[in-house]
Amino acid sequence: LFEGYVHDVSQLYDRTFSKKQMLGHILIERRAALYPGKGGLNDQSLNRKEQEWIDSQITPEQVKSRTRFLNVAGTIKGGGARAIFVGLGYDLKEGAVMRAPDYEWNTLAGVPLDQSKSESPILLGHELGDVMGCAASGQGKAAGLKCESAFQLQVGTEKNKVNVMDFDTVGLISTGFAEVDSHLVMMPLDAAQQLFNTQLVSYATVLLQDGIDKTAWINE
Repeated sequence: LFEGYVHDVSQLYDRTFSKKQMLGHILIERRAALYPGKGGLNDQSLNRKEQEWIDSQITPEQVKSRTRFLNVAGTIKGGGARAIFVGLGYDLKEGAVMRAPDYEWNTLAGVPLDQSKSESPILLGHELGDVMGCAASGQGKAAGLKCESAFQLQVGTEKNKVNVMDFDTVGLISTGFAEVDSHLVMMPLDAAQQLFNTQLVSYATVLLQDGIDKTAWINE
């Protein structure tokens, strides 16, 4: 029974965190961070110089993908509704590699961010989508998406200014956690950085090539 439990937990971590949430094999964040992975716009974050240092350690022979993330939060409004959102901006192509092959297509309706042709795309958690008037049109992987309007995101920047940008919802997503899906918004990293007027990222993740020892790579 215990072996079965451990097996299920291992599958949960691999499927939900490593692949779906694009955490890969290794999470890189500031040493001794007070709130690890939480702050997107403070001294807990990784600045541009630190991001460049991380990239200098990346070689295709050892690393399959390196993905950067910026935690985002604010308010979303449109279609007569308004709600608080919490989510992520991330590197789209690199994130798709993290999810591949089983979860490269990660939407219940509409299309993944990396498949969208919109200049300002976002994904909504499916429960937040219900609140904001977005619903699937059809069933299965080919299900389309119908929203009542475009949406406006409002946030506070690191210099305590208010920024507002318009976005197109291109898909609905499910994390499997209702409390997350009721607030979740995901967007391209460059759009998130533009929205928050920053070059910071909250953390980076690394997916190693098959056969590369994780501990040895970290030590190196």
